[in-house]
Amino acid sequence: MAFNRPIMDSLLSVLQNIPRFYNLQNFPKDPEMQSTLEKLRQKVLNIFARIVTLKESSTEFMTPDYHGSLIYDKFLITIPTLIDLAQLYGRENERIVSQIVKRAFKSQGLYNEDLKMTVECTCQLLSSLEEKLFDQPLLTARDVICISEVNDEKLTSEEVEDMIVYLTDVASNIAVFLNVYPDAVDFYASDYFIMKLVGVYENIFPAIYRKLSEFSEVDLEIDEIQLKHYLHIARTEFITVFHNIIFNNIRLMLENPILLEENTAKERADEFLNYLTSVISDRHFIMDYNELFPIQDDLEMLHQLTSDIDEAKENFIKRSISEVILKTQPARVKKNSVVSQDATPGPSNYEPAPSVSDNGSVPNLRKCIRDVKDVMCDLGDGFIQKCLAHYNYNTAAVINAIFEDNLPNELKELDRKLPFIPPDPAEASAAVDKAVGFERLNVFDGDEFDVMTQDKIDTSRVYRGKKKDKYKNLNEMLNDKSFKKDIANIYSKYGVIEDEYDDEYDDTYESHDVGLRGADDFIELGSKPFTTPRVLRVNEKREESEEESEEEEPPPSSSNGRCNFVQDPSVLREKREMANRTRVFKRGGKVGGTGDVVGRPKGQGNDKEVLVNRDKKNTNKSSRANHNRRSGAEWKRRQGMVPS
Repeated sequence: MAFNRPIMDSLLSVLQNIPRFYNLQNFPKDPEMQSTLEKLRQKVLNIFARIVTLKESSTEFMTPDYHGSLIYDKFLITIPTLIDLAQLYGRENERIVSQIVKRAFKSQGLYNEDLKMTVECTCQLLSSLEEKLFDQPLLTARDVICISEVNDEKLTSEEVEDMIVYLTDVASNIAVFLNVYPDAVDFYASDYFIMKLVGVYENIFPAIYRKLSEFSEVDLEIDEIQLKHYLHIARTEFITVFHNIIFNNIRLMLENPILLEENTAKERADEFLNYLTSVISDRHFIMDYNELFPIQDDLEMLHQLTSDIDEAKENFIKRSISEVILKTQPARVKKNSVVSQDATPGPSNYEPAPSVSDNGSVPNLRKCIRDVKDVMCDLGDGFIQKCLAHYNYNTAAVINAIFEDNLPNELKELDRKLPFIPPDPAEASAAVDKAVGFERLNVFDGDEFDVMTQDKIDTSRVYRGKKKDKYKNLNEMLNDKSFKKDIANIYSKYGVIEDEYDDEYDDTYESHDVGLRGADDFIELGSKPFTTPRVLRVNEKREESEEESEEEEPPPSSSNGRCNFVQDPSVLREKREMANRTRVFKRGGKVGGTGDVVGRPKGQGNDKEVLVNRDKKNTNKSSRANHNRRSGAEWKRRQGMVPS
């Protein structure tokens, strides 16, 4: 292999292209292909195990120096190769991979320098990733990026996917490599790498989550669930790397008590506290770290190592963690979270609670107890009331604390079937008596107007002097009409009715009898119309003329039967119009067709009907030629005025 480079290139290609653990589910489910992949992985591992073996038998072996120079100079084993081996086999074959890595570092000391350069190269790659994501270079390792000021319009969805896969690969590589080769922790335990790791977690991950959500709304081909799964793996591996770096020395000293010395233990403890203090301001990182590796457990193990611990740093870390938990209000309770004197045991996601007065009374206490019992009906009302009082009457916090079994000791010792005993109203008064040093005896002690036990009093219900009645007697009450104002307001709301219908009256069928008593059309009665016999036509005309003469007879005058020398012209016009309407009606014409166009005298105004009739007359005056001159001439001839 040292002199046949294509074989080595094939092995490296296999290491680079074999699916990792986080995308193994994308490999085809064909049993034959999976069996072939497993055989290939096994053979590649055996080959690299053989490469780092310098002694085959008592007659076939190499010296350590020659073997180390051979695998290093011929690039048979490199740091990227060891990291890929740890990534592919370090989880299920940890012992074999650990032996391969240790033999390689033992055979050639130059691998230590290469590993140091690898750490620096990793930091540079993470910096370039930040620069590409935020489109601006970073000045220092702890620069904070404002997400709102990021100019990431040039990024595409493919580039974001590549960043996610790259971060997942880098994080998992470092985590598993530190697991199979713990001595590498010394190379990664540099301040620059730790600050770069925390900076990536605090700045890059939120920006990538935001960009992923934006692209998923536009591009439906993006597998948002899988990419978020990759991000979750990367975050977990970054936190694991940080924990392995800062806690490695303490774990080694606890596993080997022989190495335990007081001065060394104190130095390791101070180093661990300094690491935590340096990242305590990174809110997202410290919250996730405390959830995955509870800091309280680490501090307890630190006390097992040495009793000489800086209490100021320890209390500062506890208090800072508690404040971060309370400010962020996580979606669920962090189990085994840090508890300090200033922190409240149990859930940290406190919400605004009901207002509690000094005497401990809560207006909706019954409602809070009922809300908790809806979820946990086996608990007593008294036990729930005690828990509510401890958690500031926050029902969600109480339910979470009971589910997580994270109640304080004083609540755990109580009987869970404890009934609720209503508070005695005299307890507040007794407490006041004890405070002032003498007993107050008053029939009004403890009532709603007692200023000694009540913080707020409804002054609108307090009257000075004799209360005046509203009415002196019955008459004054009956004469009081003030209620009309309220009624007027009600009527004003519902009494306004506007008729928006403002159309001209349609009198087309007014002259026709179209009701139930109207005569049927002769067409409906038969095809032959009814005709009056000729013998009866004369009598009919005679009767018609008699009827007209009777109608034209003037009514008797009311002035003692005296005949007026000159009759009133308006009366004559009215009689003439009435006779005309009767004649038109008998002929089957339209009554009142002409309409009143004269109207009232000038200056008195006219009705709308008169105006409409005038408009109709003016509009239809050209319907007959010469403006009725022919009909007027014929009428004059019939009267003998014009010779024919």
